[in-house]
Amino acid sequence: ALEEHMQDEKELTHLLQESDKGSITEQKKKYIKIFSIYEKLPRKVQPQYYPQVVQLRDRLERGK
Repeated sequence: ALEEHMQDEKELTHLLQESDKGSITEQKKKYIKIFSIYEKLPRKVQPQYYPQVVQLRDRLERGK
C-alpha cells in the first residue's frame, strides 16, 4: 500500500508538471486522471496537492 501511494504521488507530481502542455482537450483528460489519483491519496497528503489541483481546474474552466 505504501509503495502504491508513493507511485501515485510520483505520477501525480509528473502530471501536474505536464498539465499545461497539449490542447485543452488533452489538458482536461490529464485533469481527470490527476483528480482520480488525488482522490486515492491519503487524506493527510491531499492538502499538499490541493492548491495545484484547484488552480488547474480553474484554468481549464476558463479555457486557457
